[in-house]
Amino acid sequence: MTNETQSKFLSGSPYEAEGRLLRKDGKYRWFLFRWSPLRDEQGRVTRWYAAATDIEDRKQAEQRLQNENVALREEIARASMFEEIVRTSPPLQSVLSRISKAAPTDSSVLITGETGPRISSP
Repeated sequence: MTNETQSKFLSGSPYEAEGRLLRKDGKYRWFLFRWSPLRDEQGRVTRWYAAATDIEDRKQAEQRLQNENVALREEIARASMFEEIVRTSPPLQSVLSRISKAAPTDSSVLITGETGPRISSP
């Protein structure tokens, strides 16, 4: 029992917490536990009532949402990786495509070629 839980019980305050229980088949499931005191006429706690609600589906949905959020943030980061580049010629698009393939890896990449725009005189 944690200090917070013990404090709630000793003060007679209602309390709730989430936890996992091991089933007979060896699988864990999430539950929401709620404890509520029953008091006598003098306000003393005479007994506690407890209820457990299976919240496994909610916890799985929260985890899926968190995973989707991470994936979306990564996709946005990849999509906006080159947003400050002003021009997008076909050769530059080819280079950017290759960069985006190498970016998630730990590899070092050397980009060679001309720098700056080519200006032809009449």
